[in-house]
Amino acid sequence: MNIQLIKRKKGHVYKATIGSSKHRRTRNFLRKLDAQTWLARQLSSFNEKSNEREVQPVSFQELFRLFQTGYAEIQQQPGTRQREEEITKKHLLPYFGVRDVTKFKSKDIQQYLHFELRLGKRKPSTINKHFQVIHKVFAWAIKNGFMAFNPAVGVTKLPTKDTVYSPDYRFLEGKDLENALIKAREIYPKEFPVIFTAVSTGLRLGEVCALLRRDLFDSITNPVLAVRRTYCGKSKQFKNSTKGGKARIVPIGNQLLAGLKTLVVDKRDSDFIFFENEKEAAATWNNIRVKWKRVQKKCGIEPRSFHDLRHTYATQFLSHGGSSFALQRILGHSSAKITDKYSHFSQALLESSRNIVQYPGLPSQTLKRYTQNTPRK
Repeated sequence: MNIQLIKRKKGHVYKATIGSSKHRRTRNFLRKLDAQTWLARQLSSFNEKSNEREVQPVSFQELFRLFQTGYAEIQQQPGTRQREEEITKKHLLPYFGVRDVTKFKSKDIQQYLHFELRLGKRKPSTINKHFQVIHKVFAWAIKNGFMAFNPAVGVTKLPTKDTVYSPDYRFLEGKDLENALIKAREIYPKEFPVIFTAVSTGLRLGEVCALLRRDLFDSITNPVLAVRRTYCGKSKQFKNSTKGGKARIVPIGNQLLAGLKTLVVDKRDSDFIFFENEKEAAATWNNIRVKWKRVQKKCGIEPRSFHDLRHTYATQFLSHGGSSFALQRILGHSSAKITDKYSHFSQALLESSRNIVQYPGLPSQTLKRYTQNTPRK
């Protein structure tokens, strides 16, 4: 269900769409308000027809138990399953509890989102993740005949801030980054290769910790790392897939390559690039984030999280002339929309746009501040 603005030669229209690919209905409107009204009527009509189907009462607690045994334990990754189970037990079950889900309406879920927001303990983006779990559970319930319709359809997510322009978006640059890396090499020489690899490639911490010797391809013209595994902190297991479920190739510079070659050719029994065994890799995943913040404090820098090194790499990549398309492939983003949040730092975009608007009739003199003593002509 969405409303799309379509531009035409004789103006523009709002295209309203509802339903799946098999039962999709669309209609064009000149005003957005008319499109929203039509969607609301269509959704109300659909809910009334769906309510005519006979379904047995089931509580939210019982439905989630069935969802776990019938879907989550079979098809979901252990980390995803544990994360959604934690969200449900801590937040959803205390609120919805034994309420009959077959009588749920969209307003019930909307009220939950605003209830959590009013508590002020969680960010809107975190609360939206709770909504995703609700939507997923109800969608599964419909397919398996436990519910007649999904009350999560039509619920508006909480608005979130633009991550790039919000105060929470942080990355290191310039002297701060250089000083932090030098200090890290000085006080934590064992963990420094992990830190330097993360800021030089944009890899996630779990992906760096899971790198094996065979993942380094240094004999080709352009040396690369094959990112095929990750370490999941939730399940405390190494997985033979990345967060997005797809392997990817990440280019590496000469500075990082020289260090990695030294580690790879080192005579050790371990297959890991940085560690002796899985136990050491898991321990580093747990404590390196605290050590990285400690390094920044010693440098007089406001501490950033270890994951902010990924943001640092992305902004450095674009500000030095890299393309958004290449960055999407390197970071492993499933959609270009995720990478677009870094596009504000694209050097090519800034350079091409800097001198587009000019006023030739005005003299190119230095602007001066006007004061009472400034002589007027």
